[in-house]
Amino acid sequence: MPLRPAHPDLYVGSARIDRAATWTLRASLDTDHGTIRVSVAVPLPAPSGIAELDRAIEAQQRLVSARVHETLQSTERSPLLVTDYRFHAPDTFGFSTPSSDEVDIGARSYRRDAAASRWRASDTGFPFRWPTPYFRQLWGRGVAARVIGSDVVDGVPTHVVAFSRPDLPAWFQLWVGDRDGLVRREQMLAEAHLMEHTYSDFDRVPSLAPPR
Repeated sequence: MPLRPAHPDLYVGSARIDRAATWTLRASLDTDHGTIRVSVAVPLPAPSGIAELDRAIEAQQRLVSARVHETLQSTERSPLLVTDYRFHAPDTFGFSTPSSDEVDIGARSYRRDAAASRWRASDTGFPFRWPTPYFRQLWGRGVAARVIGSDVVDGVPTHVVAFSRPDLPAWFQLWVGDRDGLVRREQMLAEAHLMEHTYSDFDRVPSLAPPR
């Protein structure tokens, strides 16, 4: 099925799905960064995921703390950038990479570039808040939410909710716990931005204090 450009960041096309089944959809796009290929198996017609997305947001917003393991690539062949985050309500997060550490509390940021260096403090100019309104702002603007399958993540049965954010543009998939609504895994795909998050240690992360 050929796609035609409708916008600098949007290509459109249509095809008839002649029966309900699990269909494998494949797309290929040549870009300045190389060829991007996507393949997804999805039951069609896919049921609405609006209620499940809202349930996931509400569950995340009740959290006190969590850990997030992030992998990020600009292309499928580029090296992985790995970051580990710690979040604690109502206004604190910290993260570590192989080359730096940072702790943010409200509008105050503390950073060091290596484990042996001193922390440097600065003001960000705006207060950080988590989990409210963080998740509502990130996922609540999604459109065309659909439940596209099920999976097991770290032994937890989940269902997969997919949606898009045309304002970015970006495409999301969330692995939502069947019983508690908490998100165990998140995937976001955008131009030169292939990101995956793994969530863990719900409500078990100690509070963060200003580093010395």
